[in-house]
Amino acid sequence: MTIEQYIFHEHNFDTQQLYTIFSSYPRIIVEAPAGCGKTKILTNKIVYLLNKNKIPINKKILGLTFSTNTAYKMKRDISDQLSKLNLSKNYSPNKLNKKIFITNYHGLCRKILYKYGYLLHPNLKNINKILPCNEDSLFTSDALSDTDVKILKEFSSSVKNCNQNFIDEHLNEYADLVINKLLPNNIITYNSYLVLSYTLLLKYSSLKNFYQILYPYIMIDEFQDTNYICWMFLNLFINSETKLFFMGDSLQRIYGFIGAIPNILEISTNKFNMHQILLKQNYRFRHNSTLLLLNENIRANAYNFNSPNIEKNASIKLKVLPTQEEEANYIFSKINKLTGNIAILISQRNNNINVIIDTLRKNNIDFFWGLFNDNDENYISYHQITLKIFIELLEQNPTNRISKSLLKKVMNALEEHYKENTNETIKSLLDLTQAFFNKISTETEYKTLSAIEKRSYIIDVLQNKALKQNIDYINKKLIISTIHGAKGLEWDNVILPDMEAFIFPNYNNLCKNCNGFFTNDNFCKFIPSNHSTNDILNTLNLFYVAITRSKKNVIFTASERRYTYNNQSKSSKLSCLLNIPGIKLNII
Repeated sequence: MTIEQYIFHEHNFDTQQLYTIFSSYPRIIVEAPAGCGKTKILTNKIVYLLNKNKIPINKKILGLTFSTNTAYKMKRDISDQLSKLNLSKNYSPNKLNKKIFITNYHGLCRKILYKYGYLLHPNLKNINKILPCNEDSLFTSDALSDTDVKILKEFSSSVKNCNQNFIDEHLNEYADLVINKLLPNNIITYNSYLVLSYTLLLKYSSLKNFYQILYPYIMIDEFQDTNYICWMFLNLFINSETKLFFMGDSLQRIYGFIGAIPNILEISTNKFNMHQILLKQNYRFRHNSTLLLLNENIRANAYNFNSPNIEKNASIKLKVLPTQEEEANYIFSKINKLTGNIAILISQRNNNINVIIDTLRKNNIDFFWGLFNDNDENYISYHQITLKIFIELLEQNPTNRISKSLLKKVMNALEEHYKENTNETIKSLLDLTQAFFNKISTETEYKTLSAIEKRSYIIDVLQNKALKQNIDYINKKLIISTIHGAKGLEWDNVILPDMEAFIFPNYNNLCKNCNGFFTNDNFCKFIPSNHSTNDILNTLNLFYVAITRSKKNVIFTASERRYTYNNQSKSSKLSCLLNIPGIKLNII
């Protein structure tokens, strides 16, 4: 069987997917909605290039993702596909490493700085041992003045707000501050990985040219989440000969609050003259006509929210209860009846989800609490402490192996450190760490990683504060998560509670600008002219991602009363998201 025949069968003769894989265009950008087989396409595109010897000797494919787990999963899937083609002998793990390098942006930067960062500062030789700090935390180093701290915070804020002018004007100042004041004290910030790598390649053109030659083919997953400093850094790797293959979905750009560039797909298409491909076939909902139509209609609203092109309404059911407590009891009753795994997804933590959680606990329903906030000091410090313990125990290990006993020592040290801590975030992170270590220790694809690869993987996860990406390894039927935390995951059943104004969307998303405008039938009315395009898209995108986490069933619930931020009970109206064009609501 030829590689072409194999891929034809693997993709069930889907002409769009096959065109994407076999296309000879040197620069391609693919818009891939949820459920369109994006990861499989990306994997088999790489397999095809390797099989056809499209990558020159001593050159590599550079694959970039935004999830540490996705990077390792892609590499595992590539190995699996090569094995099915009886090519595993030609591409042993060592040989495969010589042809592809798949990582996230921080992983790539850390590798560059580890090898060449000494040109900026000698302490970067030990970059893997320097614990990264969050710019938003106050620094205690005597080397930093109040002005220095202000610069660090303002730069961090500008990255999150995609303030491109401020970044352009202050990037050199930020880099100088890191080099001259932070690194001498073995301090590094998350943004400085990218800023220092960018500075290094810009300063040493021979090094920039080296990487442009080393990586003649660049492939990026989840491209819509690219922020401005990632974009600046990426551009240094691209010359007139570089082949590009970017995959993303503008409707899954839900990280605008941390700096994702709003129209990055359009920007890159124009700048690099990229051939555009739009995938349309949705495999996740192919057996569920209601969800398939809902998926299409939400997308239509996002493409043109003033006058969306809707051919047929999606009929969905909404259960409305008099109080939050009754809504919680209804959700409890549904959980007992549903088969398969379940996720309760919310836009953000609030007092209403606390009522649901309390009800589940009173009824002895086992679940995983995944309501993490990336900016929560407990969430940040846990990753830093875990990384510190891991590195210290690893250095005490004479073999430098990532063994079960070493990981057990790390877990024991963490449990001892947090034995008096009852914080919900910490308890869940301990569970996630155990699940993460179990995965590395027991699953075949991770057993084949070398000690260096395992070490890098663990460091990548901890430095990127990415333990939450292991939620799918938690062995529980019910997960409670934010929609942001659920990105990239899927469940048989998804419950979307509290579909009410001021909750989803919340006050800061849209409600503050609508001033509580309600229709006669208790709906909050969506008024496009009251909002910026970006605010509208951020909310629709979040709604879309929530819907598309389900494989079989989405359950919508609401109540006639909600709890405010100060826990006051207040009458509520139904969410405007259930009143957008293309949705026909059946209240039960």
